[in-house]
Amino acid sequence: MRVKKVLAMVLTAALALAMVPVVSTEAASDITVTTQAGSGSLLSYFGAYVYYDYNYTTDTSTEIKSMVENSYVSGDTVGHIGHVASRDGYGFAGWAEKENGTPIDLTTYKITKSVKLFPVWSSDYSYITVAEGGRYVNGTFAIANGTSLKSMGLREAYDKRKGYSLKGFPTKKKSTKTIDLDTYKVTDDVTLYPVYSGIGKTVKDDNGHKYKVKTFDGPYYINCELKAPKNKNVKQYVMPYGFYDSSNNYYYVDGIGKGAFKDCKKLNKVVLNSVNSIGASAFEGCDKLKEIAITGFYGNKKNCKNCFKGSSIKKIHTYEGWVVDFKKIFTKKNTGASGKVKIAGDFVGY
Repeated sequence: MRVKKVLAMVLTAALALAMVPVVSTEAASDITVTTQAGSGSLLSYFGAYVYYDYNYTTDTSTEIKSMVENSYVSGDTVGHIGHVASRDGYGFAGWAEKENGTPIDLTTYKITKSVKLFPVWSSDYSYITVAEGGRYVNGTFAIANGTSLKSMGLREAYDKRKGYSLKGFPTKKKSTKTIDLDTYKVTDDVTLYPVYSGIGKTVKDDNGHKYKVKTFDGPYYINCELKAPKNKNVKQYVMPYGFYDSSNNYYYVDGIGKGAFKDCKKLNKVVLNSVNSIGASAFEGCDKLKEIAITGFYGNKKNCKNCFKGSSIKKIHTYEGWVVDFKKIFTKKNTGASGKVKIAGDFVGY
């Protein structure tokens, strides 16, 4: 238990989550729901709206419905019921109406009057880690063994962004087999990997360029990479930092896909901003493209392996501060270039 206690201190300190002592909200019906920190701290996931059903239509705020599927608290109180609590050396077991009480079932619990809820603790616990890529819930949480995950707010159906619903949580990376949140109980340390619909689909920016959806980055960004330009006759491409679609989804562009510009014979200007990866043979057959500009590369050698294979690229323009790193990454051997690639720290604009 001493090892877990020390690890709990480290993990709690490292969580990129807001920590608040007491949270109280006023519902439309003047019923107040207050979550107490007790001997620990409350962890809010990226703000107070974690369980918020943005599409609620009722004015009544007197019932906590199921915190899964499409029903939640109907009103402002929804932002705070379900906060996970953290206490050094203990795991969170749920909420009770009195200190040291029995945890209530938030999926059936009904509010008829103002209420205070207290965290329930257990010295027998495991760590549940929600891997990066969760839209609103990320981090590691100490949860009491035997506790159901049903009411822990892991199911993110409340996020109404069109085309990107949560499919579930596998316990293995890249697996498609998800756990049943209605029956799963904590028994050991486990990492959950959020999987969403929409990964891999093609979207377009305002210029008609096509992008492939890759991952989610926290609550706001959908990461994507260029799949192909609007057409083969494109003459220049300046990578946007991001763009919105008609459903107000925001796409952060951070990569160029494998063979993205293959045989774009007229392409003569490319500017890449904050790129994490450039796929193999990305510029193959682009005979007029002798130089490109890369204002920032945040990947490593593996993320641009053979990226210049089959291309005519001989020079990269960048900011002076990137030259040293670029000389180590964009080598002839690593990029598959036909000749030496010169790195020039002379980039001054588009």
